[in-house]
Amino acid sequence: MGPRKSPSGKAPAKPRLRRTPLYVDGKAAAGNAANGEFFEVPSKHYWPYYLDSEGHFWNSDGIELEDVETLLFFMKGMEPLPDGRYQVFCQGEECRITVEDVPYIIRDFEFFPDHIVLKFSGNYSEPLDPSTLHVGKKNVLYCKVRGRKFKARFNRSSYMELAKKIKFDPKKKQFFLVVDKKRYPIVGAAS
Repeated sequence: MGPRKSPSGKAPAKPRLRRTPLYVDGKAAAGNAANGEFFEVPSKHYWPYYLDSEGHFWNSDGIELEDVETLLFFMKGMEPLPDGRYQVFCQGEECRITVEDVPYIIRDFEFFPDHIVLKFSGNYSEPLDPSTLHVGKKNVLYCKVRGRKFKARFNRSSYMELAKKIKFDPKKKQFFLVVDKKRYPIVGAAS
């Protein structure tokens, strides 16, 4: 099975002899040593990544990042930047992540009578705080993760599965989820 296509729908380019360029203040900064090009790379450089709304990470060549250990490292170490992107430091190198919507995408979950475990890329998982469930734009279901520090989005398939567990109270005109025998209203859900 070959590499997946990038979000643009184009097939990824064939592997090249050069590395993915480093970026310095948004501009490519690495030269091609095979052609005798050498550049002094400033101390502030980064590797760009993109996270789509379904939870797939892409590098700047349009190839999906699939290494489970790297994805887990990203999930555990992501921190926000003032410009709306996120960063992770990996082996001394800064990785900047531009997100289509939010930095955490729930790809699956496990429902237990007393709790729900959310599953993300890289086999990262954590329990759902059901009190943080809310519906946003375009009827997308969100919650808070990592100690309520980050917003997470349910991808389509996980949202459809969780919807099977959501109930409606016609008296209160409110959708809710029952976890550990407690009702959690879903804020923003249209009745």
